[in-house]
Amino acid sequence: IILPSSESQKTDPKSKCKKVSKAADKNKLIEYNVAKECIESFPFDAKFAEDTIDAVSHFMSHYYAFLDEANEDPPKGFTYQRVNIINELELLRKKPFKSDYDFT
Repeated sequence: IILPSSESQKTDPKSKCKKVSKAADKNKLIEYNVAKECIESFPFDAKFAEDTIDAVSHFMSHYYAFLDEANEDPPKGFTYQRVNIINELELLRKKPFKSDYDFT
């Protein structure tokens, strides 16, 4: 019998999610840290991220009624900061992520 190295167990989603799967099969509660470790073990999928940013950017550009207003200075008395939503989405394309969890 050859067991996987401890290093591969640190990054393999199947290994990280066994406890979650077993608990779910038995209708048992899943501890937060166990569930989080499972979710964080899935590697970053650049294609998924690209498609997500494309979809959100398209929606914001064509259907979000307040896109221009979000980039204007707020009215007097308001404390929120203006934001260029499309530019912020573009910055996400360049940011490195370790996992899908980090991206979402």
